[in-house]
Amino acid sequence: MEKISAIIWDLDGTLYPNDSAYYNADFTAMAKIASSMGLMDFDAALSAARKSEEEYGGTYEFLINDYGMTHDEIDAIFKKTIDLSFLAPNEGLIRGLRRCAMPMALYSDSPHYWIDDVLARTGLAEFFAPYMRFTPEDFGLHKKGDGDNDFREIVRRLDMPMSEVAYVENTESKLVIPARLGIVPVLLTGTSAYPVAPSVGYRGMTFDNAEGFLRTLN
Repeated sequence: MEKISAIIWDLDGTLYPNDSAYYNADFTAMAKIASSMGLMDFDAALSAARKSEEEYGGTYEFLINDYGMTHDEIDAIFKKTIDLSFLAPNEGLIRGLRRCAMPMALYSDSPHYWIDDVLARTGLAEFFAPYMRFTPEDFGLHKKGDGDNDFREIVRRLDMPMSEVAYVENTESKLVIPARLGIVPVLLTGTSAYPVAPSVGYRGMTFDNAEGFLRTLN
């Protein structure tokens, strides 16, 4: 196993699961959005959101494909609409993070207000100082995959060799750029109600969830 001295964590679907409770909230939020815009009634929108996730791996796609909305337009509304009351502290994860005596950063495509809210609800705020919580807002609104300056800057802040930093994600495509930089890719495959198996060419570490990864470090 590679030497790991610091960790960069993704947030959504990584430090909390995209489980059935999440998807119930997701589908409901998308139905509220579509029905409030007069695109379809609530029940039809609820069905469309479920079908979109099953067919395309995302609930935004029916609004993108059928109504010409952009991902960013939908996401801005979605983040304000979804009810996050399903989130709760995961005591096993909290114990694992407390035992993990190494520098950590958080990097999410979600905005800062979302990160702060999720961390508060899940009891994880203590592990990520505000200056170690990164979003596209910190990188000229460039998202993961738009380049590698974001990961270079986060590793610089962690003050560790690139090869000793792990990046933990639940989406394989977002591990490509950090892996090219020499960051250790860690893919979580058991955190979604709609799991996707790693590709044949994936060469990084794989775990069911964050707790499983942390157990290998402690």
